[in-house]
Amino acid sequence: MKTTHSSHRAAAFSTSLLFDDTQIQFKESVSQFSTEHITPHASKIDHTNYFPKEKSMGEFNLHGITAPEEYGGLGLGYLYHCIAMEEISRASGSVGLSYGAHSNLCINQLMRNGNPDQKQKYLPCEFMQLLCTTHKCTAFLFFVYKCK
Repeated sequence: MKTTHSSHRAAAFSTSLLFDDTQIQFKESVSQFSTEHITPHASKIDHTNYFPKEKSMGEFNLHGITAPEEYGGLGLGYLYHCIAMEEISRASGSVGLSYGAHSNLCINQLMRNGNPDQKQKYLPCEFMQLLCTTHKCTAFLFFVYKCK
């Protein structure tokens, strides 16, 4: 579907009714980040499982949206997380899905169930964590590339 100038205005108008100025600014900055750093690689990511690391979502602090500031996060909550998910997914559905798994399954579970030492060690992470499941024991294994 081709997007027209008027539909962009309508989308921006409807967004302005839903979000306050800070949320709109956040949405625009994540959109710009996604357009510049994810969209150019989206096709290659989908076809080869290649994931570039030259400018990571962690450096842009997208991994710490829901984590409290005391653990290096932004402490913004799930509305901001949903805004980020939408903009990242707009650039690449597969990256959006991976981001959602990392930020919700990994970070959220560490926040809810981790002890203070684990939270201090692993939150937030600069690079995306890999989430692996085994069908035999349905256990989750988390591998962290680089934490603080």
